[in-house]
Amino acid sequence: MLPVPVYRSPLSEPGATGGITTTVADESLLRVVSGGVRTGTWLNPATARFPAVVLGQAAAERLGVVSPGTQVWLGGRYFTVVGMLEPVALAPDLDRAALIGAPVATELFGFDGSPTTVYERSADAAVDLRIEISRTKASDPALRQGVVLLNPGGPGGGGLAMPLETRGSELARHFDVIGFDPRGVGRSSALKCERIPDTRPATSRPADAGFTAFAEYARAHEAACRPAGGGIRPFINTANTARDMDVIRAALGESRINYLGYSYGTYLGAVYGSLFPRRLNRSVLDSSVHPSWLWREQAEQQSVANRFNVEQWATWVGRRDRTYHLGKSPVEVRPPPRRWRLSSPPDRFRSPAGGRKTGPATGRTEQLHVPFLHPAGETRPAEARGLSGRRGDPGRRRPRDPVRRRPRDGRGAWRPADFRARQRQARARRHQPLRHRQNRRLPDQRRAATVEVGMRG
Repeated sequence: MLPVPVYRSPLSEPGATGGITTTVADESLLRVVSGGVRTGTWLNPATARFPAVVLGQAAAERLGVVSPGTQVWLGGRYFTVVGMLEPVALAPDLDRAALIGAPVATELFGFDGSPTTVYERSADAAVDLRIEISRTKASDPALRQGVVLLNPGGPGGGGLAMPLETRGSELARHFDVIGFDPRGVGRSSALKCERIPDTRPATSRPADAGFTAFAEYARAHEAACRPAGGGIRPFINTANTARDMDVIRAALGESRINYLGYSYGTYLGAVYGSLFPRRLNRSVLDSSVHPSWLWREQAEQQSVANRFNVEQWATWVGRRDRTYHLGKSPVEVRPPPRRWRLSSPPDRFRSPAGGRKTGPATGRTEQLHVPFLHPAGETRPAEARGLSGRRGDPGRRRPRDPVRRRPRDGRGAWRPADFRARQRQARARRHQPLRHRQNRRLPDQRRAATVEVGMRG
């Protein structure tokens, strides 16, 4: 997609594009997406070199174009319409597109040849899928070391915005950072399942009969997903997502890729390395999941880690009773869960990170899950202040945070670029978050901070 507006004429009101996008198209695109030309012709080696454009069905209607030979105002000059498409069922975004050839896009608009969307054609008996990708280029081209693909985890997490989160970091200085929505997610070929009534018991401690309801709901949900997205459900799996990553690599013209994945993304990275070992340069797997465990086992081990972090948090707060007044021992600090639920309704809680008021579901997560998963001190003061303000006199003076203020990167979290500034060591153990340890050596004795990401068992 090019940031080039399309108008019916130069007299059109600026900004009134009607949602039409300018897209650089390969000559094979129409065949891959099983599209058809309603009238006129498709791009070919001759027309791709000149100011010629093919309009999607909706784009032609919004521009008022009814036949080839009409001229439209594209990027500050006239382009001649050479064809108009039928509606493209497998790629509906093309209906709103003005498609031009790569040679003329390079000559007139500085197109660098890097795709933002990859359409993958499977076997004839399979279905067509679309993978949406994003990229930020290495900020120092002289030090560029290739590309790095990112995945936030999930399964089902979209990664299109992740390259923006690395801006200003050492990673973004040396690498082109690539984000993508995996197949079935977001702006890629999405798996949008039909909603079904939720008959599961609304309790965290269901009776034995409740498990039957959970199983029936899971079966019904899976059945509702089978016809979604044109029947793509059987093709949504980790191995195929890893194969999509290799399609992205080839589309970018890279012989090898680097990879950074979190949580479930560590499993995806391991699968890619197993399938394409010669095409993977380096990978960082953060908060690894066990490759041989089912999600039930993952959840059981996560509960063990959560409990451990609760105890760590309660011990930390107990040592600061003069500040938070929640008790001097972990037993005093850690009240029964029912007492917390009654004294601190989730719809009254605010997020420690941004002051945003939360609903009940989000509130429960932010009250209990998030603070206990981050025992490094980043959220402990905020959580302790929140509980302290709800125990005893609500008008009590807000306690002072005893934790020394740390440098921030603007998002409330540290990035690879902050390692040298903060001089921390981090080690990721199985199903436990990163633990930070302050490097108290003198500046001339400090060693570069390191990250070790691994997995036991």
